[in-house]
Amino acid sequence: PVPDFSPRRASGLVAAALVAAAARRRRSLSRSGAVAATGIGAVVVGGGGWWWGILLVAFFASSSALSGRRLAVRSERGDGREPAAGIAARGSERDAVQVLANGGLAALLALAAAPLSRSRPALYAGFVGTLAAATADTWATEVGAHSRTPPRLIVGCRAVPAGTSGGVTPVSSAASAAGALSLAGLAAAGAAVGIAPGRPAVILVAGTAAGLAGSLLDSLLGATLQAAYRCPRCAVPTERRIHGCGTPTHLVRGHPRLDNDAVNFAATLTGALVALATASAAGSVAGREGDAGGGPRNRRPSPGVPAAGGVELTARRP
Repeated sequence: PVPDFSPRRASGLVAAALVAAAARRRRSLSRSGAVAATGIGAVVVGGGGWWWGILLVAFFASSSALSGRRLAVRSERGDGREPAAGIAARGSERDAVQVLANGGLAALLALAAAPLSRSRPALYAGFVGTLAAATADTWATEVGAHSRTPPRLIVGCRAVPAGTSGGVTPVSSAASAAGALSLAGLAAAGAAVGIAPGRPAVILVAGTAAGLAGSLLDSLLGATLQAAYRCPRCAVPTERRIHGCGTPTHLVRGHPRLDNDAVNFAATLTGALVALATASAAGSVAGREGDAGGGPRNRRPSPGVPAAGGVELTARRP
């Protein structure tokens, strides 16, 4: 039977609404983004549990803090044009589409964990993989913006303006690895103390690998298939169909339907798949090692040792 999660869902909804309201006041979320974040938070806590919700908050809080720091630095430098004239298609306030692109898949995995109790360790690994990928990508973007080295496209190594999708620097790469490892480490800590399913070492390795893979795919798609535009009036690259100056832009690369949100979702999907594959492989290896070492399935009771039913088993002579 499926347990009743109604009380936890109700309290999770209240907690998610409070977090979203605080983010809205800090202008980290738009109105639609706050509504979407409330729904995702409630689903994650109701389906997975409070620790799953804490991981979601950890991703969002760290990403928002880094984004706020980047905007503060730009303001100190006197560059107040971003986001109006920046390359990114949207500003610093995340709307519903952005929230769903980064957290929608995580919510689905947490929702599935409620009825599929036997699959909770695997679903938890996939959940961690999605958030690790989103964290790695966001940290790379926000921290990489402070790099003094001009970014280069991951494909072709051509120098591009800061903020261009697919552009990487040593700083952004290090930030990506740090984001993946931090989220995976926090997730593994929950497993270590028994408040989350799975083996800590597996969660740590699977989450870190998933984060790096998702961030790498994001950069590859950003440099090749993601839609890139150029303003004919300002002669600058952008991801907007209508530039900040009000001029319609021209598509210069990629597919018009593959925008940054679609790429972010693809990155989280990759993170989930890599984490699931890594966790599955680790489980298979552990199973083979147990069989080879005489695991419980292969062990036979010794003469004179009581069996599970309490009956003493003795060796019979022919």
